[in-house]
Amino acid sequence: MKEDTSPQGVHYFSLLALAFVWGSSFILMRIGLRGFEGAPVFDSFQVAALRMFLAGMFLLPIAIKHFKKLSKRQLLWCAVVGSFGNLIPAFLFTSAQTDLDSSIAGILNSLTPVFALILAMIVFKVKFRNIQLIGLALGLLGAIGLISLKDGAGDFLFWPSAKVVFATLCYAISLNVIRNMLSEVHPVHIAAISLGMISIPCGVLLLGMDLESVFLQSEEALSSFIAIVVLAIVGTALAVILFNRLVANTSVIFASSVTYIIPIFAAMWGLFFGESLVWMHLVYGLIILFGVYLINRKRPIVGKA
Repeated sequence: MKEDTSPQGVHYFSLLALAFVWGSSFILMRIGLRGFEGAPVFDSFQVAALRMFLAGMFLLPIAIKHFKKLSKRQLLWCAVVGSFGNLIPAFLFTSAQTDLDSSIAGILNSLTPVFALILAMIVFKVKFRNIQLIGLALGLLGAIGLISLKDGAGDFLFWPSAKVVFATLCYAISLNVIRNMLSEVHPVHIAAISLGMISIPCGVLLLGMDLESVFLQSEEALSSFIAIVVLAIVGTALAVILFNRLVANTSVIFASSVTYIIPIFAAMWGLFFGESLVWMHLVYGLIILFGVYLINRKRPIVGKA
């Protein structure tokens, strides 16, 4: 297993840039789904499939160039990264955001480091300290609190919230695989090949979707499509490359701590577009972030599997 290195100034700048991009991704998904006026435009499957297909096509030249350089084992792990780090979360998030505000989705996304440490402990035999165990408990407590809250109409949004939570578990699986199983592969190659792999089934899905009728029926189809393109190229393809570099050059825990800052940008965009946040959303969000802080307070001791 590759040893972690201490983060440098450039790594913190990359972390901030990544947080802004991914924090903005939630509102881009919302625009893809409901435009700027709030009326339905593309459905959740269309947004997710377009996002993954366009991201894969953007990096396809790199994927084709380096595909044969990887072993069958490495290609298999790239498929795992593509599925759990991109494909499954893309569909879960867009499905959740048909009912869930983008700001809440951004806050729940903060659970990624919690699941990252749990998986690192169970699968990769990373030892933990008591303070990290407390952090895990607080993170899960904050998530339960957020999920238990009602929306503005007085309805519980358990299932949409649960989809986001499961997506963060998928992210945790992906980043642990990148760190522990693909550490010898260049981060750009991991991103290009993993996204290239999942773009194929997404392209097949798009063939069966009537996208033309969306452009004919919705006045906001073009602006929603542009939001999806930006989401695919900047929020997915380029952001995944940057994230993979962080994982490779620092540590899983440092890279996943990008979720400290993502909720700030997600909440700012949500408020700008008129989404409602009550004070209990903020309280439970801060509980999650404090739990993540405790998890990251001391570097976990890495033991051999």
